[in-house]
Amino acid sequence: MPDYRISEIKAPVLADILKGLAHPLRLQIISVLCDSNMCVNDLCDTLNVRQAHVSQHLTPLRHLGLVSVDRTGGKATYSLAEPQLKQLIKCLMSCEH
Repeated sequence: MPDYRISEIKAPVLADILKGLAHPLRLQIISVLCDSNMCVNDLCDTLNVRQAHVSQHLTPLRHLGLVSVDRTGGKATYSLAEPQLKQLIKCLMSCEH
């Protein structure tokens, strides 16, 4: 039987991750990045959101280490830095009511 207890040391780290994801646009960004890596303009087009908003929400996701950016040829491409986020998004989607 797996142990699902969260340690006293790990709890604050996980709480920070959940706080970082606790915005609808951030969840949408993560869900889109589950499918493929994207530049900011592609994220904007996919989510129908202005670039300033997408960039503003990518910052905390980067700082938390949930997404990473690859800057090549003047273009920044974002990807999931934590592949386990795919499982979290899938779990969250099954919690809809």
